[in-house]
Amino acid sequence: MRKESTPLVIALVSCLALAGCEATAPGSYGYPPNTYPPDHVISGTEGTLLRTDATTYVSGSVIRMRLTNRTGRVVQFNLCRSRIESGNSEGDWSVVAPSLADACTMDLRTLAPGSTVAYQFKHGALQRRGNYRIRTRLEDTVGRTYIDAVSNTFQIRRDD
Repeated sequence: MRKESTPLVIALVSCLALAGCEATAPGSYGYPPNTYPPDHVISGTEGTLLRTDATTYVSGSVIRMRLTNRTGRVVQFNLCRSRIESGNSEGDWSVVAPSLADACTMDLRTLAPGSTVAYQFKHGALQRRGNYRIRTRLEDTVGRTYIDAVSNTFQIRRDD
């Protein structure tokens, strides 16, 4: 190979290597999706109600939940991007699934004050016995603050 073609080969190899990379769309303020600056997060379930339709499920069941906006202001949300958290005996919670589906759209939906939306899902992370909850992020469209809505705790049991 001639020396003149070496830069061309390096450029071609670099392009092929980068072709497999996937850019992550930034969330608000340039942060990755589902993460926000700490000074823009309102912790807890202030004004929201996120509830599952039961407190106990057999592993592999469809989980149905409802989100009601009680904030008094319009919020945006994407329930598919909600996280599944598992609780231990000390009361600590850890994320076991970063979303409720393998693939979610990035678009946000709008929920007016007093409105309710329903969602259902079935997830492989809910096969093991234990205590779980759902956490979703709501965006206040006026004040640019974020509200973490946390569901009731529910149990997964095995039907052996």
